Amino acid sequence: MGDIYAAAAETVIWLGPEMGDEWIIRWLLKTLWPALSVSWNVRVARQALYDGMKSSLDRNHVSKTELEAINEYLGDLRLEDPTDPKTWMGIVATDFDRDRWEIYWITYFEFFAKRAWFHRCWVVQEAVLSKNATIAAGPIWDVTWEELGGFSAVVRALDIHNTIVGEEISKGYNPPGGTLNMSAWDIQYLREQVSKTGDGHEYAPLFAWKKLIWPSAMAARRRDATLAVDRIYSIVGLMKRVFPRELDGFTVDYESTARLVFTQFTKQAIERSGSLFHLAMVEDDPARDVGQVDLPSWVPNFCTVRWETPIYPARPIHSQISALDGNIRSPHVSDGRLVVSGVSLGKLRIASMHPREIDVRVNVASCFFILAGMDEIYAPTGEGRVEAVWRTMVMNQSGLQGEHHPARPRLMSGFRHFFLEGLALRVWDMEDKIASGRDVQGRIANSLEYLTTIVQGLKGDPRSFPTMEQIRVRAGRMRENTIAGRLEPLGVAAAKGCDAVPIREFYEAFTERIGPRKMFLTKSGLLGICNWCSKLTDELWLLDGGDLPYLLRPREDGTYTFMGSCYVHGGMEGELATDELRSSMREIAIV
Repeated sequence: MGDIYAAAAETVIWLGPEMGDEWIIRWLLKTLWPALSVSWNVRVARQALYDGMKSSLDRNHVSKTELEAINEYLGDLRLEDPTDPKTWMGIVATDFDRDRWEIYWITYFEFFAKRAWFHRCWVVQEAVLSKNATIAAGPIWDVTWEELGGFSAVVRALDIHNTIVGEEISKGYNPPGGTLNMSAWDIQYLREQVSKTGDGHEYAPLFAWKKLIWPSAMAARRRDATLAVDRIYSIVGLMKRVFPRELDGFTVDYESTARLVFTQFTKQAIERSGSLFHLAMVEDDPARDVGQVDLPSWVPNFCTVRWETPIYPARPIHSQISALDGNIRSPHVSDGRLVVSGVSLGKLRIASMHPREIDVRVNVASCFFILAGMDEIYAPTGEGRVEAVWRTMVMNQSGLQGEHHPARPRLMSGFRHFFLEGLALRVWDMEDKIASGRDVQGRIANSLEYLTTIVQGLKGDPRSFPTMEQIRVRAGRMRENTIAGRLEPLGVAAAKGCDAVPIREFYEAFTERIGPRKMFLTKSGLLGICNWCSKLTDELWLLDGGDLPYLLRPREDGTYTFMGSCYVHGGMEGELATDELRSSMREIAIV
C-alpha cells in the first residue's frame, strides 16, 4: 500500500458521514489558521514546530533572535485563556463570546475523538506518503492535510487541549486500545521530514532513526491496532521506502510474538544507530504491563499510550560519555540483554514526593528537603543552591541549553511565590497545632525550628526566596482570613492579591517539565529529576551511546534494570564526563 499512496496524484481521506461539526472545523482551518499564519511570530513558530516541535531547532534555519521571539510569543499566548475573546482580538475579527469559543475548541477536539480514522495505526503510512492529501468529512471536501496538520501543531504548542479538555469531550468512537487521539501534529511532523529527505538521498543511520523511524513508531504507538505487532509492522513499508537500509533483515512475520517484534525493532535501532537515544522513550513502570507483554526493561512497550514525553528535549550531543582508549564495544544486544559500557555517578540520597495530585504544602516541603540537603554552592554550575533548585524544577540549564531556552525572569519570581505560599501554609498549620496543644512531644516545634534555621541559612538574592519574616506574615494573613483546605499556589496567590502571573507560569512550567517524575539529590551532590518509581538504592549512570543520564537499579546477579532517563542540572551537555570517569568505564548488562 505504501507504493500506491506514494504514487497517487491525490489521496482523499474519507473520515465518514456528516456529524454536524464540520462547519466549525472548516472555520477554524480556513479562517482562524490563516489569520494566525499572518503573524510573523507564528510563521516562524510553525516552521520550528515542524523541524523539531519547538525544542530542537536547527540553528541554520532559525536565528537566536527568532528563537527568542518564538518562545516569547508562544509562551505568552499559551498563558492566555483560549476561551477568552480578548485572546484572539487582533488576530481574527469575530464577535464570539466566551461560550462560543469554548464550544469551538471542544468541537475541534471532538472532531478527532469521534472519527475512527485518527485512531488507527495504519493511517500513519497513508497520510505521510500521500503527496497531495485532502480531508473529506461529510459536506467538507476542500480541507488540505497541510491545513489540518499545521493547525494541529500550533494548537498542541499552545496546550489548548489540557486547558479546555475534560469530561466535556464526547468520545463518540471508543477505540479498543483506549487511545483518544485528538490531533494530527505528529503525522504532520513526519510528512515534513519525509518531504525534506527526497529520493536517493544520503543519510547517517542515527539521523534516520532519530528524525523519522522512531517518531513514526511513536505515532503508531499513540494509535490503535488489532494486533500488538501492527504497532511496528504498520510503519515498516513507510520506513523501507524512505530509509531502505535501516530495516534490512527486519521481516514481517505474524507468527512472531509482540515481545520478539518489539525487541528486534529496538535491537535494530541500537545496533544500526550506535545510540541509546530510544531509552528516552521507555515508559515508567505502571505502563509496562499494558497488553501483557513481558519485555526487557530497555525495550519500550509499544502497546501502551500511557507514555509521557521525553524528560528532556532532543539532544545536541550524541553521547554523554565515551571511553578514553576507544576499545570499548558499542552498545549491542546479546541473549536479550543490552550490553553497554558506562560509569556510575552514585546512588540517590534524597528523593522528593511525586508532584501530581498532591497538596501544595507537601509539594513545597518535599522540594524544600532537597534544598536543605544541598551545599551552599551547587558545584556543577557554580550557582547558589536556590537558583540551582528553581532551574532544576523547570529544567532550565545554563550554557548551550540555556541559549536555546532561556528562563524567563518571571520564573524566578514565580518560584519565590511558590515557596512563599507553600511554606506559609505549612508554618500556619504547625503554629496552629502548637497553639492548640496538639504537639505533645514537641516534634512539630522541632520541625518549625528546623524550617526556620534552613530558611535563615539560605543566602543569595532575596528576590529568589522568601525570608522567614515574610513567611510568618503570609501565614498570619492566611490565618486571619481563615483560608483553609488543600489549596494550590495559584488559588492562594489570587485570593491574596499576589502576583498571579509569575506563580502560574512557574507552576505550569514545573508540572509540565517534571510530569510523572520527582526530584532527587545523589550522595555526590548531583541534583536532578528522575522516574517517580525510583528508590534510594537506584544508581545514576552515564552510558556510552546514551545522550541522557540514566537511572539503573542493581540486581542480585550483577545485572541492572533500566529505571528511566534523568535530568541532571549542569550535566546535560556532557559536562560530567571527566577523564577520571571515562577511565573507569566498565561493561554492564541491562535486562
